[in-house]
Amino acid sequence: YVFVFFFNDTATTEIYTLSLHDALPILERLGGEDFNLRIEEQVVERFAKEHGYTPTPEQDASFFGELAEKVENAKVSLSQTTKTRIVVGCRGNQSVLELTREDFQNLTEDLLNQTLDCTTKAVSEAGLSWSDINTIVMVGGAVRMPAVETALAEHTGIVPHCDIEPDRAVAYGAALQCAIELSQGGKTLIVGGRAIPAPQAFVQEVTVHSVGCCVVDKDRELRNAVILPKGTQVPATKVDRFALVHEDQNEARIEILQGEEGESRDACLSIGEIVLQNLPPERKKTQRIEVTYMIDGNGMIRA
Repeated sequence: YVFVFFFNDTATTEIYTLSLHDALPILERLGGEDFNLRIEEQVVERFAKEHGYTPTPEQDASFFGELAEKVENAKVSLSQTTKTRIVVGCRGNQSVLELTREDFQNLTEDLLNQTLDCTTKAVSEAGLSWSDINTIVMVGGAVRMPAVETALAEHTGIVPHCDIEPDRAVAYGAALQCAIELSQGGKTLIVGGRAIPAPQAFVQEVTVHSVGCCVVDKDRELRNAVILPKGTQVPATKVDRFALVHEDQNEARIEILQGEEGESRDACLSIGEIVLQNLPPERKKTQRIEVTYMIDGNGMIRA
């Protein structure tokens, strides 16, 4: 079972259960798609080589729907066996791809390395090193892949803790956070009619990306000027001021960017924009445009 909880306005919050079968469509959206796509690419490439044409999502929607399901099953199978087969059909033709665990690991080695890099970066940004970490708990369905556990152990020198079902670990964490937040609000968590005390734990939410706005630098290039740096504790409010490009400018477009300080506009993710119109003229350039970013506990940004 997976714990599912909700908040309400009463003094208590109940935790209900949902069968794992019913929860799977939800859990499958939590990650692992990049790994699946690598297998899908291999299947489509094999099919095209054997039959002389490449299926497309526009013309062969049912093929790709069936392929996604079979690839997910193959990935799960390779967590328990060393070899699996994927059989697909399209426009009356059939193709079979035999995939070994070693093949899969070779296809996704770069993705696994990216995961390790992100993990190390998270520890570093928390001001810690691996020697400060006592236990690593495997969380999420993707960690069932044997290569993940092996790579993490080799990378950190710590054997991961696998006693808790990875999907259930997600729910446990959510339930613990529920108890903590209720306790902070003077409420009590109720499970099966019993009051559950909040754990002695502190969780501080921080931003995982820097957020700023698009500015023109001295070389007339569009760059990101960070207002909310990565790692800012939330909720938070940050204010910065900017000058217009021209003294007689009567309109300004404030584009919200996700990216690091000084990165080009094209290298950043554009989140949204605000257009200021009918600005009064000024004789000299001053930092007359004040930009305020507010981010709440859920990571929602308002400007």
